[in-house]
Amino acid sequence: MYRNPRPEDPLSASAAVTDAGVEFFRNKSFRTEKQSYYKTILKDLSRYRDTGELLEIGCASGGFLLAARENKWQVSGVEISDAAARIGRDEYELNILTGDIFSAAFEADRFDVAVMNMVVEHLADPALVLTEVARALRPGGVLWLQTPNYDSITIRRNPEPQFFPPDHYVLFTPSTIRIVLKRAGLAICKFTTSGYRRTPKLKKTAWSRFIDRLGAPFVNLRKLGHRMRIIAERMKEESMKYEV
Repeated sequence: MYRNPRPEDPLSASAAVTDAGVEFFRNKSFRTEKQSYYKTILKDLSRYRDTGELLEIGCASGGFLLAARENKWQVSGVEISDAAARIGRDEYELNILTGDIFSAAFEADRFDVAVMNMVVEHLADPALVLTEVARALRPGGVLWLQTPNYDSITIRRNPEPQFFPPDHYVLFTPSTIRIVLKRAGLAICKFTTSGYRRTPKLKKTAWSRFIDRLGAPFVNLRKLGHRMRIIAERMKEESMKYEV
């Protein structure tokens, strides 16, 4: 699903959103709070380490890259907001390029892992970007991707405006993200969903939290969680079959 009308320059619009929150990304307490989350992702990715090179697309100021570097990965990042990228370069000496994956012009077959964390929904042409990501991955390399699930129980029950922010240009469901990844030459090898988000109208109480916890395993089992987390492997060229 595509947002209509769409912005004339989505990259500039996304950069403006990140620029507006740049002080948030500079906040060291934010990085500290995210460490256990980052470690969970890195644990998932450890089995794919070969060359030791990791790329993050839409890395902001590099919080995840910093955690990956401490985990002995050789890290590179791409970020459309120069204000955010400069924080990572200047304060943490991270290799973050300002621009998009096309202007970065990475060589083919380079990275073990690419990460796109809540990024793909901000892209005007996700299939084109994902194809370039696949090109930069080595054979057998993987993309770790997280994006909102627009077929989640959250959206089904509460189609509130807050779940459709203006900088989300493409709204994915489990079936549509699978199709787009396959067209880009990426085959899903792990797919999970998690989370249920309440609106301000639905107040949190001890009882509602209990019900949420009770229902969480069912929601995730049925792939109805609010966030989709995917690991997709670069396919062999002879295995690629494009959907029409």
